[in-house]
Amino acid sequence: MKHLSLAIVFVLFAFHSLGQSNQRQHVMDSIRTKYLEMVALKNPMLRQAGISTETMAPGSSTSRLYGNALYKGQYQVSRATVYFNVPVVHVRKNIVSANFAASHSVMQLYDVTSYDPSREVNTQHVNNTLLKAGLSVTRIDSLFHLPVVYSVTATGLINPETNQHRLVFSGLMGLTVRRTANSALTIGLLVLLDPSAPTPIVPFISFYQKFRPGLELFFDPSRITLRKELGPRRSISFSNDIVGNLSLLKLDNSDLPARAAFTTLELKSGIMYEHLLTKKMVLTINAGVSSLLAAKMLEQDKNQDPFIKNKQNMVPYAKVGVSFLPFWKGIFQPHDRRSK
Repeated sequence: MKHLSLAIVFVLFAFHSLGQSNQRQHVMDSIRTKYLEMVALKNPMLRQAGISTETMAPGSSTSRLYGNALYKGQYQVSRATVYFNVPVVHVRKNIVSANFAASHSVMQLYDVTSYDPSREVNTQHVNNTLLKAGLSVTRIDSLFHLPVVYSVTATGLINPETNQHRLVFSGLMGLTVRRTANSALTIGLLVLLDPSAPTPIVPFISFYQKFRPGLELFFDPSRITLRKELGPRRSISFSNDIVGNLSLLKLDNSDLPARAAFTTLELKSGIMYEHLLTKKMVLTINAGVSSLLAAKMLEQDKNQDPFIKNKQNMVPYAKVGVSFLPFWKGIFQPHDRRSK
């Protein structure tokens, strides 16, 4: 959901006509490019590419296997992520986008106390890589004379080391019901056809409010952020973000599923500082605390009956990354033969 499609940003200015005359097209393309850059600068989710590294402090962790105590110990995780989104073609009201991502996590468990004599748990150091490739089709239209965006995404996930893979689908319909110079409200639905998703249908509400120049509030299903500009190139934000992570694992235990999916859902509360390094490059520094809302291990293609459930106390985290504002201009040049 984090990188469903860059084209979702069009819902913010879908009231602009997409069928401009040839004489006005260049001017409108320039205006839209600048507007997209401004929106992406304020919303990291809408940036076209990025790379980041994140480390969490060790925390006390407990685990249960089929409802029985398995172990307690110190657990720590670090992650590195790179992603890239590119609009492939824009035909009138339809946009096709491709997205690619790779993540590598290092999970460590130590100072372990094992509770099950028949299944002793020791110090562990697990490296896990996950590759993602997806294709999105987005349509910008109107419904009840209001701007609406429809988007469908198919994503393939693979662990290249274990040859595990998964195909997931997601869809979005967002209707902008209110928009002024200082606020916007979009409602809709998210559909998630993913075995690890907690529910297949999620109501979607996105809200934006500018209180005064340089102070803005953003709200959507995965975050609430208060952003304060410190100047033309710097900003600071206070936010609560819900973040999901997935690892595909192979297990050696003969009585457990050989192919498993380990999923976590975290609430991250903290502060984010951003600095515009160049015209297109943004440095991001995050720090705060992470609360584990859910952590479970399931058979790879199931979405219920986890055989392992973990709990962990709140821990500090730090994250550093570099991301890029939209730089592919072809998205503003729709292919419409009638305009030639």
